[in-house]
Amino acid sequence: MHGSLSIARTQGPNDPIVQEEYTIDRDTRIGRAVESDICLPDPSVSRRHATILIRQGLWYLVDQGSTTGTLLNRQRLEQDEPAEIRKGDTIEIGPWSFRVKDDETITQTIDFSRHESGVVHAEELSSRRLDALGGYLAAIGNADSKEEIACCTIEAALAGTGFKRGAVLLAPTNATEPPSFLVGLRRTPSGITDRLPSAELHASSKLVSRALDGLTARYSAPDTNATIDHSRSLMEHSIMAALCVPILRDGVVESLLYLDSPGANAGVEDAVGYCEDIASLCAYALTHRAHAELAHRQQAMRIEFEHAKELRAMLTAPSSSPSPEFRSAYRSVAGMFVSADFFDTVPHQDGSLHVLFGDATGHGLGASILSTLVHAHLVALLRSGADTAESVTATNRFIAEKATAGRFVSLVVAHLNPNGVMTIVDAGHGHWIHRSGSDLYSPKQASDVPIGIGPAATFTAQSRTLSRGDRLILYTDGITEQHDEDGNEFGAEKLRSIISRSDDSGSDVDHVFKALLAHAGKRAIEDDATVSSIELVRRS
Repeated sequence: MHGSLSIARTQGPNDPIVQEEYTIDRDTRIGRAVESDICLPDPSVSRRHATILIRQGLWYLVDQGSTTGTLLNRQRLEQDEPAEIRKGDTIEIGPWSFRVKDDETITQTIDFSRHESGVVHAEELSSRRLDALGGYLAAIGNADSKEEIACCTIEAALAGTGFKRGAVLLAPTNATEPPSFLVGLRRTPSGITDRLPSAELHASSKLVSRALDGLTARYSAPDTNATIDHSRSLMEHSIMAALCVPILRDGVVESLLYLDSPGANAGVEDAVGYCEDIASLCAYALTHRAHAELAHRQQAMRIEFEHAKELRAMLTAPSSSPSPEFRSAYRSVAGMFVSADFFDTVPHQDGSLHVLFGDATGHGLGASILSTLVHAHLVALLRSGADTAESVTATNRFIAEKATAGRFVSLVVAHLNPNGVMTIVDAGHGHWIHRSGSDLYSPKQASDVPIGIGPAATFTAQSRTLSRGDRLILYTDGITEQHDEDGNEFGAEKLRSIISRSDDSGSDVDHVFKALLAHAGKRAIEDDATVSSIELVRRS
């Protein structure tokens, strides 16, 4: 899913504050607090219950430490552990349920017969043992998708009844929309089944409506030869019997099993209980598949998280001072998503020092690999004695000529010389402070474009004077963009205020993180937060 995310309310109180549908195009806070982007006014909903996040075109749901929990596809999420949201997923918070809509899908047309002659029987769902359906359990259990589960369900229903055709319809996300056609099958005279086109299904709107209310609905043609006045009746399509059974997950109608029999109704009178059992088995399989899919998503994210952390550790400078002339401090706190921040130092024999500080767009393994490439290429050039700006230009050319899936790297490369000269190349980063005495300088914006935008880009270095005790502080936007419990950002001004009161590189880092964690409160660190401070302690 890209662009915006649409979620539709499927269950819960009709509170005027809670909309029928939400279109989300940015990070969105959900909770009982009135300032929430989606306010759910119920005591079972925490003030700051959950957040929907967008990262690299993917959407994630995060529980913010709620009391009653946040459920995705009926599974409770771990606090502060993102879970990817996909089309068709169900989100449950307090008494409300929301379904993630798939606006990109074109709904297949179904001909709904709106007037039927004959008798429509609405019966309460029966509760029957599933032992008789054990033969179908293996087939459904081995199905890999919702469509395969639906096909198994239809085949089982057709095999055990006199119905000739069947389909699974997906329940609409709101009452104004019709169900959509998922898959249909028909039984041929030779006894095999093949696909039923959606245009050939003439579903009864009355049966569908009652099934959406949670009732099994059955139609049988009258025995008399009464005149049929309605042009769209089931009789016009020679439908002699039809059955619509709701498929419920946790009491909510998720889809419908629709069966009919053109030409004859033999063998369908006793089909209700059997088909309800089939629908129950289908609901079980769908629930099991949803749980397994979510667990697979979470496991894949954890594996990528660990691989990204391993790569990230390779991009971090050693904790010891890089040279006698300089003292450095560095700290990074991992956010909910592992990003690709990196910090390293390259000392030279003349006592000077190159400092590398970068941040690749995106998160996970792909971003970490890109950072690794940039880091390795830069370090090799700088160690060979290449000029700072020339090294960045060559690295950009190397990266931009590769397929980077639209990713790029914001980067600062600074050359600190103990003779009092500092040259800096700022490639799209802009997050740094030069403290000299009580003066703090930070750029209004980066002087050059990020690495990877285009191979023809060139980079220039700006020079600044270094005095003994001067410090260069570099940080990522995970610091300044961290939100507190009320949604307020930490901000650049607060960071500058902390740096202005610090005495050395170590206290720069310590004080920033103490303030950052206090600002976040019970909220998780959202993005990797990284700060480094390099201090000139001895001038030549």
